[in-house]
Amino acid sequence: LLLMIPASYPIYKWISEEPISEINPGTHGGEVTLSNGTTFKIPEGALPEGTSKMFIIDSKGINYQMPTNKPQIKEIKNTLQTLHGMECHITLSDGTKVHLNAESQLIYPVCFSNEQRIVQIKGEAYFDVAPDSEHPFIVQTPYTSIQVAGTTFNVRAYPDENIESTTLINGSIKIKSKNEDFELTPNQHFIFDKNSKRNTVTNVNTELYTSWESGSFIFKNIPLESVMSYLSKWYGFKYTFEDDAVKQVKIGAYLNRYANMNPIIDMIKELNLVDIKQREGVLHLSLI
Repeated sequence: LLLMIPASYPIYKWISEEPISEINPGTHGGEVTLSNGTTFKIPEGALPEGTSKMFIIDSKGINYQMPTNKPQIKEIKNTLQTLHGMECHITLSDGTKVHLNAESQLIYPVCFSNEQRIVQIKGEAYFDVAPDSEHPFIVQTPYTSIQVAGTTFNVRAYPDENIESTTLINGSIKIKSKNEDFELTPNQHFIFDKNSKRNTVTNVNTELYTSWESGSFIFKNIPLESVMSYLSKWYGFKYTFEDDAVKQVKIGAYLNRYANMNPIIDMIKELNLVDIKQREGVLHLSLI
């Protein structure tokens, strides 16, 4: 008996399924790159010689608000980067606090010396900016510039996502994007769509966009494609969709960010819309 297999038959059908591994949440950590190119990991990395007087490191992050950290004639910039499955807190020299989410990068001066306090961000970060009306605080993303005085807000600007967004919790911010200016008030959400090049501002429940900072994931009618992209950055897993239709399945959930991901997988499967299998360490998602 000769069994003919169509050439289009999915190869993954031949790969044996395996139990889904335990997928643990991310941890506190990051890597700092100094202006001279030297790098060290936090919190456990050994500090390069001569840097210990400029900041202190604890279990959550790094603090530059030190009496010995004096303004320089020329601002010296460092870079803090988190990998997948990492988050890190940093206190800048002016007292501004930044919570950096996974797969993110913050470029910042060791000590602010200029008229404007400027930092650059890629990825996601929650800012609590120290008030200083004489020295505006400016956050630069690849597509926008956000100016604040003393404000709390969230910025999401991942290179692999089609949207950049800023969510204002309190205070006020001014955003420049594609030759347009916007002034946000609390509970407003700014979006720049990289594909259409359009800017929009809407009133929102800010918790939907900032819950990660306080230890939760809140998804409200969100496409599974966006949910998996978001979760994979924090949990560090690999996945693939077997068809485009499964990407559009809408998800609603309130989840503990610091619990492992396996109950989330079970929750998605219990919808009886999506099947999730693991093959060679990769999660495969398909419609039932």
